Amino acid sequence: LYVYYVDHSAGTEAGRGPGIKVVRAPIRPNNTVDPHDFKTYFDPGTDGAFSEPAIPPGMTPANMKNYLATKAGRSSDVSGSGGSVFIRFSVAHLTGTSKFLSVALENGNVNLRLSSDLVHWGPPTAVPGVSQSGAWWRTTPLLYPAFLSADGQSSTEIDPTNFVILGIDAATQKVNALPLAIGDSAAPDAPPTAAVSNVDNAD
Repeated sequence: LYVYYVDHSAGTEAGRGPGIKVVRAPIRPNNTVDPHDFKTYFDPGTDGAFSEPAIPPGMTPANMKNYLATKAGRSSDVSGSGGSVFIRFSVAHLTGTSKFLSVALENGNVNLRLSSDLVHWGPPTAVPGVSQSGAWWRTTPLLYPAFLSADGQSSTEIDPTNFVILGIDAATQKVNALPLAIGDSAAPDAPPTAAVSNVDNAD
């Protein structure tokens, strides 16, 4: 099981800075995961590995307040975009391929990246027509972007020729949808097949 998160740490020690981080743990035969099995991905500049504990040894929900000042494992930014400001990083497998696609709101752009191993990600490609500048977190039509399959059944398995990006309209707080397709790279085959549209039926 891979879990991605946005780290806002400001440490200067290697593995203590900001960025998109990932932890990994094996799924047990009974389909459960022990939180203490999670390891952070850390690359000291030679060979990266999932080798350091994501949770301090001994920490439990009952005593977690005692560990607020305890450092867990070091972790490396896997986005390849040092210094970017991220809001969410979502990942899905591309059906019929050995590749994975990520979507992130990053410095006002809704960016796509490809990966073959869930750790090393290619360069970002901005989804056309939705980039914002200035106070972009207040104006973007796709805040907290996430994938959805065209049939609405999965957020982690999508057809690269027909899928949807969901997000919150920062101005109206309604849910928006953007149909999209990509080719052999993270670049869309063509401009979005439809404009961003509101799909939130709430009043």
